[in-house]
Amino acid sequence: MNTNEMFLQFRQEIKSRRSEAYQKIASYDSQEQDLLHYLENEKCDAVDMVRVAKELKNIRKHRRLAKIEVDKCNSIHSVIANKDLKKFEDKTYMYKTDALVNIAGRRQGQIIPSFDKSKLM
Repeated sequence: MNTNEMFLQFRQEIKSRRSEAYQKIASYDSQEQDLLHYLENEKCDAVDMVRVAKELKNIRKHRRLAKIEVDKCNSIHSVIANKDLKKFEDKTYMYKTDALVNIAGRRQGQIIPSFDKSKLM
């Protein structure tokens, strides 16, 4: 797998994780609404009220975790969404001067596949 394919796969995984988190948030919203409607429409004693309150607290906690996941994915996606894939391709460089002749034996106009720092050391 080359770098471009890995980048595209990573970008797709971020989109997928964000979509899953949005689905979880929608599910938690529905659960919360069911509990609130139960409180609104049913006669509840103190025990029922405590049970509903604990469940609401639990749902809100899980919803918050899903929302944090969405925020993380949005942050990553905003950084990588419009990146040009050419930046991840193997680069070549054609030397414009003979400045490296004595150091690495490179001559003006010579093309090398990538810059190798080890040749300079």
